[in-house]
Amino acid sequence: MRRVLFSATMCFLADEQFIVYDRGRDSMHLKSRARLTAKGLARLQRIPEGIQAESTPLIDRLRNATNSIGDQVKQVRYLRNGEPGAQANFA
Repeated sequence: MRRVLFSATMCFLADEQFIVYDRGRDSMHLKSRARLTAKGLARLQRIPEGIQAESTPLIDRLRNATNSIGDQVKQVRYLRNGEPGAQANFA
């Protein structure tokens, strides 16, 4: 009885687009790999930590990363040539 109830519940949730799972295989183990859809997450009013929006916008994080890389390149040039802003010869 439990298997029938579980299977019917999984089919209902999938039919209503709350979850997705591989319907081609009907084993209980594979249904445990079901994933919530955006609709399912919205209904639960929860967002997993792994996909929550960052507090800092992506563009700001990219600017910080590229500035950091630029600072590291300047430091390498300084260490190789002994003066700030000097052009390094990487040949």
